[in-house]
Amino acid sequence: MNYDLYLTKADRKALEGSIKKWEGIVAGTMIDEGVANCPLCQIYCCCEGCPVQEWTGAAECMCTPYADYEIAYRQEDGRKMKVAAKKELAFLKDLLRRGIDY
Repeated sequence: MNYDLYLTKADRKALEGSIKKWEGIVAGTMIDEGVANCPLCQIYCCCEGCPVQEWTGAAECMCTPYADYEIAYRQEDGRKMKVAAKKELAFLKDLLRRGIDY
């Protein structure tokens, strides 16, 4: 795991957009469409260079609460989805706070 996370202006903007997406999911006003509505995925379609991957060392957000969200989605467990969505939102906000402008 990398302890310094350097963010470009584009990284910061995309991360803020991903936070807005998850705020909407938690509020029930948005749905997760995976890559299709993830600002980070729009820039880093193969995860290479994505701040999430840089921080966790794993592709496709698999070392984040998003993995639990995906499992809950497949199980059609709305309660677990909500819990995982809140955790993903907190994770992304924490990542933004840790970011150092590059």
